[in-house]
Amino acid sequence: MKDPAFLFYSKDFYEGTRMMLPEERACYMDLLVYQHQNGKIPLETKRVLMYCNGIDLATLEATLEAKFEQTEDGWENSRLRDEISARENYKSGQSDSGKIGQFWKKAKKFLAKKEYDKLRKAFIDKESILEFTEQNEINKNTLEGLLEGSLKHIANVNEDVNKDLNTLKITIPSENEFLDFVENWMIENKKDYQSKKTQIITKYQTWVDAGWKDGYGNPIKNWKLKFQNVEPHLRKDFNNGQSNNFKTKSNGTGLRQSVER
Repeated sequence: MKDPAFLFYSKDFYEGTRMMLPEERACYMDLLVYQHQNGKIPLETKRVLMYCNGIDLATLEATLEAKFEQTEDGWENSRLRDEISARENYKSGQSDSGKIGQFWKKAKKFLAKKEYDKLRKAFIDKESILEFTEQNEINKNTLEGLLEGSLKHIANVNEDVNKDLNTLKITIPSENEFLDFVENWMIENKKDYQSKKTQIITKYQTWVDAGWKDGYGNPIKNWKLKFQNVEPHLRKDFNNGQSNNFKTKSNGTGLRQSVER
């Protein structure tokens, strides 16, 4: 479902448009709405002019040049693009938090207090909980199975991990091998590797520290398939470490343009 809204910073908008004429400001708003609802603005300005009623072609072109960046497949406002991305990441995080909250609520309902407390203390990361909720119905039997697996994991933490892995003929990939596979797989499947790179490295290190076992305490026999199942639950790094600060500058058209600083 298309997100019906985006954050609107009135002070920034006022500072960035107060030197614009009313028709220029109206055109700017129309173009922002178009980008939010449809993606990049078409390069064919005469067609875009149909979307911005009551202005001439010169006003449209001046507004695009002042407030938008031209790419191979259309115009876009970088500030709006970043705000949309940040909102999507926030909503995804809120959705995951809600699922985790429901998991613990049902666990408290189905398990005895002693069992619930044990599950709370057990080593279960957020990604494992999300994976569990997608693959299992949350009831007494599945929760008891999860608890048993988690307690086994805790009991085995101090055992000889290498002996266990050799018995199962499991080989832990190097970090470079792991990241090379992940990057290639995500690119092939049109996923944004760079935006999740920090979370991917953290996941690898978590599995290594646990003796190449998942959050349930189970040995990871097919790590490539395991990662493919976990990847949808990894959150993106906010703006991938980029700044979201802006300032304005004149571009000689009578308009003011938002630029990164």
